[in-house]
Amino acid sequence: MATSDDLWGGRLVGVAFDPLTHACDLRVTTPLNGVTSDYRIACRGVSELRFHNAIAEPWAYAEVTEAHLSADRLDDRQTLELILWSDDASLVVTCVAIDIRDTSK
Repeated sequence: MATSDDLWGGRLVGVAFDPLTHACDLRVTTPLNGVTSDYRIACRGVSELRFHNAIAEPWAYAEVTEAHLSADRLDDRQTLELILWSDDASLVVTCVAIDIRDTSK
C-alpha cells in the first residue's frame, strides 16, 4: 500500500469533494526515474477541507513539495497536509479514514 511519502515531488492534478457524503478524492501524479505513478487519495468522513494560498497565480501546476499524514487518537481522526510549493500554500484534509493507492499498477 502507498503512503504519504510516495506523494512527495508529485503534482496535485485533481480534487473532488462531495459535501453530501463528506468524501474528498485527490489525485497526484509522481514522476520517478522516468516512470510516472498515479495515486488516488480517498478521504472519508471529512470534517475539514482547507486550501491556503499566499503565492501569486497563475501556477503552471501544483507541486506537492511535502506530504504529511498524522493521526489524532483522541478523536479518531486523520489529517493529510499537502504543502504546495512552499509553506505559503497548502491543502489540508481532516477525516475519519484516508486511503492512498497507486492506481498506475
